[in-house]
Amino acid sequence: MQRILSLDDELEILYLLHTIFARAGYEHIYTTDTEYALHILHSQPIDLFTQDVMRPDINGYTLYQIMQQEADLKGIPILIITTQAPMVLMERSMELFNALYPNYYVAMPFTPRELLNKVKQILKD
Repeated sequence: MQRILSLDDELEILYLLHTIFARAGYEHIYTTDTEYALHILHSQPIDLFTQDVMRPDINGYTLYQIMQQEADLKGIPILIITTQAPMVLMERSMELFNALYPNYYVAMPFTPRELLNKVKQILKD
């Protein structure tokens, strides 16, 4: 069973993701705490990491940079789930998103089908 870890500061989003991923047959772990997410990423095999970009503690850009500096985290695919439009994200940090698999984002609102199609695409790569 493939394992997905989600990090978001909004529990409602995490509950929604949990319902979608669990019903699709994925093992889903979720947290609002960045340090705990890093602990999980270091201690368990994770097939996909989903995160929001804008969080109050460490934003998604910084967390991505941290992950790229650590050999055991560098290869974990990351899916950005955000309320910001993709073009706004791209304009803010084109270089970062080019490095971060530029098609690996889902903008809210999304349908469960859209999200799962993106997850399947990422996990096939």
